[in-house]
Amino acid sequence: MFDIDHPCRNASAIYGDHILYNMSISSKCFYDFCKFIYVVREPRASLNYIVDNFRYSPENAKKYYCFRLRRIYEMFKKTKNSIFLNWDDLDKKTTFDLIEKYLGLNKKLDIKLDYFKSGYKNSCDENLLIQAEDTYEKYYYYFKEITTKRNK
Repeated sequence: MFDIDHPCRNASAIYGDHILYNMSISSKCFYDFCKFIYVVREPRASLNYIVDNFRYSPENAKKYYCFRLRRIYEMFKKTKNSIFLNWDDLDKKTTFDLIEKYLGLNKKLDIKLDYFKSGYKNSCDENLLIQAEDTYEKYYYYFKEITTKRNK
């Protein structure tokens, strides 16, 4: 989706973007007119990816991951017309119809997720993974709770 040229050549032609760092979206004015799709991934793959690719220590990767979950949750609460997905939903392509409808797309999505599937060595201690898993489960519950209320 991100590699395809858009027929319009102006600011409104953006297909989509991803926010790699929390500070990348500091203005809350975007909350009212942008469409947001939040995707979170379970800690084991995320922490190993962070450690292997960004050279964070395992402890700092866990702190960053947990802080990022909290920040995504805070944004999700404030973006009323947004979608929450977990990585498995995206990986299995079970939510592509939902995404296509939400974004008003005329073509079927064809997203290549292989980039994120490279084999990871286990770069983190099991205790750190358990701590991150606890945080993930807590925020996953919060995301699902809000999603359920919005769908009523």
